[in-house]
Amino acid sequence: MNRRPTAGTPESPLTALRLLDVAPLRLRRRALRGAPGIALATAGDSFRSFEPVIEPRTSSFPLRSRSRALNRVAVYALALLLAAAGVLAAPARAQDFRLPGLNGGQLTEGDLAQGATILVVWASWSPKCRDIVNRVNAIQRSWGSRARVVTVDFQEDRADVASFLKGKSLSVPVYLDTDGSFSKSKAVTTLPGLLVIRDGKTAYRGRLPDEVDSVLSGTLQ
Repeated sequence: MNRRPTAGTPESPLTALRLLDVAPLRLRRRALRGAPGIALATAGDSFRSFEPVIEPRTSSFPLRSRSRALNRVAVYALALLLAAAGVLAAPARAQDFRLPGLNGGQLTEGDLAQGATILVVWASWSPKCRDIVNRVNAIQRSWGSRARVVTVDFQEDRADVASFLKGKSLSVPVYLDTDGSFSKSKAVTTLPGLLVIRDGKTAYRGRLPDEVDSVLSGTLQ
């Protein structure tokens, strides 16, 4: 006859294991935590201790953290490369130049930012610039009312420029590009060179032509 176990009467190991099989997972975990060993028995065998094996949980959190860290490093490296590229490219844009005048004053980027400027680049050592005074004075007479006319001397000392102009009546200012950085930034490749700048933008760049009026009329109209 089957007897229901009374309070305090231990159930058989097989019955306890069956109860664990049908118990909810939460209750099974509590039972396993409360019993370090569960007895399993079969006919004719002695009791053997069964220790539940709990697999350690694996997590991808360290991998995700490492991936985010690598992404941040990549972003920082890209920002440094872009900053370095901007610094290296800056000199080619001729930023905020200041050319001293032969007789005082200076020519700055702000002077070219508004209105029209006719700028002649020349040097006394160039054979093609021997008559530069007469040619520039002619431009001033014809176009001085429509644009500001100035000249820039390319890579010469002040004393050499003053010596060349001594006894000549140049009617426009002369500014000194002693190291040539201004002329190079404006891509002047020949002497004498002609630049027409309107509101800070170069409208014409090239050699100073013999028929300069045709070039200026097409640029300044």
